[in-house]
Amino acid sequence: MHALDMNAARQNPYAALLTRSEERVENLECRTANLSEVSAEERATAMMVHEVTQPVTAAINYLATAEKLMSNDGDLAHVQGLDAVRHAQHCLERTGSLLRSVREIAANRPLRALPHDLAEIVADVMEMFSGETDIITEIEISPNAARVIGDGVQIAQVLFNLVRNAREATEGQNKPRLRIMSRTFTDERVEVRVEDNGPGLPLATQIRLFSPLPSMKLSGAGIGLSICSEIIKRHEGLIWMVPLKQGSAFCFTLRAPALA
Repeated sequence: MHALDMNAARQNPYAALLTRSEERVENLECRTANLSEVSAEERATAMMVHEVTQPVTAAINYLATAEKLMSNDGDLAHVQGLDAVRHAQHCLERTGSLLRSVREIAANRPLRALPHDLAEIVADVMEMFSGETDIITEIEISPNAARVIGDGVQIAQVLFNLVRNAREATEGQNKPRLRIMSRTFTDERVEVRVEDNGPGLPLATQIRLFSPLPSMKLSGAGIGLSICSEIIKRHEGLIWMVPLKQGSAFCFTLRAPALA
């Protein structure tokens, strides 16, 4: 979003509420290094706030843009404004899906495993970042690894958190790059990989990356990677990080449709 739109969003009372909620999550993260040491209610609250912050913020930004566009005369401005409203509606619908998903994870309910088109999930995730800072993005979905089995909303949660971390890692780079790709891992598994060209992670941080509820202040990853790890375990997959010559790659596996 443009600076004016972001300023308008920051002045929105809902944006202020999100900021206070994010502060509460950070306090929870700093209080403990283990999810098992916080109450079920606090755990669910932290997960919910973390997961819905981005889509709600995106919706606020879209609506702020729509308001500016539709206050102008002209058919094009109104068409663009309506398009922004539709994007905001999609973001809020996604928020509802995320809340349901977090409740299912917190309650350890059975996984709803269905076949999904990986390219569609990636496109849905990238829409949440529409209009943000420029970053060169490459998406390479292999035809042999284009479909996966699992809960579509939860798979999107994993991708979203990894993409957000990758984008944050590239801040300040001369030519920030993000790469999302898939390939065949085994006959029964698909590997999804998210790469960035950021400065990389210190060894001490790498060791505790997927520890339950790592401290945001220490690792820069916050609760996101803990959620990713929990979701991938629910999908009976693997998740790991690979240091690159420049940057990092986060990888995870999912079942291929052949197993369904």
